Amino acid sequence: MRPGPAKSAASLDAIDTGHRTVIIDGKRKTWKELKPEEKARIRASIAEARRGLAESRVDREKMRREIRQAMAEVRANRGEWHRDMAEARADVARAMADIDAHATVIRRSGQDPERIKASVRASLKSIEKIDFDKIERDALNSVDEAQIEASVEAAERAMEKAQDELDRLNDLDDLDDDES
Repeated sequence: MRPGPAKSAASLDAIDTGHRTVIIDGKRKTWKELKPEEKARIRASIAEARRGLAESRVDREKMRREIRQAMAEVRANRGEWHRDMAEARADVARAMADIDAHATVIRRSGQDPERIKASVRASLKSIEKIDFDKIERDALNSVDEAQIEASVEAAERAMEKAQDELDRLNDLDDLDDDES
């Protein structure tokens, strides 16, 4: 007969700081009723939560730098897009010259050089219809710095609230130790 699955460690379900109780393993207990190993688990959970909060600090200046850098990259792309467009025009001009230079060979192969040139010109026109300035404007306008700041502030308030709750939990543990 194979052994069954290992029993999982006891679970901490909730802590009620107002009533100074803990629901652990499905049972409500006061701080005084907790066994030393249960208190140790709670302290470890609090310490882990504190480490998580410490690692989650928002670096506003770094965030602002990254936003400025991303926006600068969008602006820099404008120059790249315009260079690419100039290069495409030069490529089309060379292609047109090649078609003209090889028109006789192209006709002998059953192709119409003028039709090929018309196709190349149509491709260039479709590329020229791309409004790179609009793409840049839309990208820059999509960054709402005020909304980002508001979200960061909300996250910081939530982390402060969590820190306050951890402090209250710690205070309850301290009160229990004082009463012993």
